[in-house]
Amino acid sequence: MQPWLVAALAAGVAIPAVGQIDVVGFSDGATSALQLALRHPERVKHLAVLVGNLPGSPTAVVQPSSAKLFNRQCPLWVLRTFAPSMMVRLVAGLPKGFAMSREDHRFVIEFIDSLFPVSPEGVDFDAFVSNADVNDYTLEAINVPTLIIHTKDDQMASHKASQRAAERIPGARFVSLESGGHLMIGQAKIVRDELADFFADRRERRAERMAS
Repeated sequence: MQPWLVAALAAGVAIPAVGQIDVVGFSDGATSALQLALRHPERVKHLAVLVGNLPGSPTAVVQPSSAKLFNRQCPLWVLRTFAPSMMVRLVAGLPKGFAMSREDHRFVIEFIDSLFPVSPEGVDFDAFVSNADVNDYTLEAINVPTLIIHTKDDQMASHKASQRAAERIPGARFVSLESGGHLMIGQAKIVRDELADFFADRRERRAERMAS
């Protein structure tokens, strides 16, 4: 993880009017969230990691150089335009046979649209630097209240890796969801309620695992 990025985040939090903040890391955003909690715990009130890229996950590796041929504007546009169903499954990290409602499908399409225009620099940073870097993080040193949520059927990041990470972080709470893939389809209310309770300190700060 690049020190300048974490420093930039910390500088923003250091503004007196901001104070401590609740930090949420989604997917590969877990890397920055974890680094902020490790380097500047005094500025993090709560840390939540959702379907995160965590140590031991298949996402936490340096991608082959051939990935640069695919993770670009043109090939991704072609996939979105001519194979939208495949694009939806890949981006949403859904298992075969997962049934989505019309509203769920619209949500995924909007999420995909938000990825464009594609930033080659950002994609390469995740694929070749940031994602694998998380394997070297000393999670046991995190001393801020932590919540980790992950779906069992996520086809992208690892549910088991998230569970192991929660076991390594002192007092972390782990919430296991039965389904929803990488975008936690159909779990919005549960995730929203968990985050609201966590940020409001309405739950005990202890390790806990639940399925829903």
